[in-house]
Amino acid sequence: MLNLKGSTILIVGETPDVSDLRARLVESGATVHVVSVAGASLLVHQKQIDSAFIAANLDDSTQQLCAEMNSLGIARVFLTPERAAYEPTFVRGGQFKNLRRKLRTTAIA
Repeated sequence: MLNLKGSTILIVGETPDVSDLRARLVESGATVHVVSVAGASLLVHQKQIDSAFIAANLDDSTQQLCAEMNSLGIARVFLTPERAAYEPTFVRGGQFKNLRRKLRTTAIA
């Protein structure tokens, strides 16, 4: 099991698997916040966020949030419906990178 102790991770939006993802991240030691896009926009300026799982639609507000996260160096994982993709896509500046700045992690399946 991954050791994410000391990391703070956001889950933005809702999908059917959000509660399972949150539970697995918490079991790995992470502090996890499940928030709306608006809530995430506030939280990224109040706390040191290491990475975020984006389960929201890519509308204008989500794109603005992603731009904010990019400027703050927060790695993002875009969650897609199960029927659309078999693996989550890891994106940071358009390249595959680590999920977070402090720890190197692998995908949480």
